[in-house]
Amino acid sequence: QVFHDVGILGPETVIAHGNHLRAEDLVLCEESGASLVLCARSASMKRTGYPLLAHLSARNIRCALGTDWGSTDLLEEMRFMAALPRLFPGVPAFSPLAILRMATINGASALGIEREVGSIESGKQADLVFLDVADLRVPRRGVSAGVREWAELLVTDLTARHISDVMIKGEFAMREGTLATMTEEDVLK
Repeated sequence: QVFHDVGILGPETVIAHGNHLRAEDLVLCEESGASLVLCARSASMKRTGYPLLAHLSARNIRCALGTDWGSTDLLEEMRFMAALPRLFPGVPAFSPLAILRMATINGASALGIEREVGSIESGKQADLVFLDVADLRVPRRGVSAGVREWAELLVTDLTARHISDVMIKGEFAMREGTLATMTEEDVLK
C-alpha cells in the first residue's frame, strides 16, 4: 500500500519475500504489474511466514523464485516450492511447469532482462544448464514425454549433482563436470 501511495508500484517494481502482504496488497500488485519474488525456503528457515500463496494462485501476479538463505541452489528452491503443499495444509500446489517458469522467464522478466535470457529462443543469450538424466536413480521419461513431464522431472528429481555442462553466452563454462574457462585453483584464489 505504501509503494502504491507514493507512486513507485509499477511493472518495474520487484517485491522480495512479501511474507506479510495482505490480500489488498496483492490486488495492488496485480493491478500495477509488479513482480513478487518468492523465497519460500528462506522464509521457512527464518520462520518469518509465507506470502499469501493461496491468494497468489488466484491472481495474475508474476511470481519469480529466489533465495537468500545460505544456499543459492535454484533446483533446491524449486523442489521446496513443489513440496510446500505436502508440508503445510492449505498451501496451493503450483504445477512443475509454473515453478519452472518462476525460476526462469519470470525471474528474467522481474529483472527486466527477459529479452536477453530466461528462455530458449532465437536471439537470446545462450545461457544454458545441461542436466544428465542417464543416472539410474533418475525416473525414466519416454521419447514421447512432453514439456510437463520434463518439468516435473526437473522440479522433483534432479539436483545440482546432475548438472553436466553450463553454457554462458554460448560458451561452455563447465564441460562434463569440469570447469572449462578457468582452473579450480583460480576459482579458489
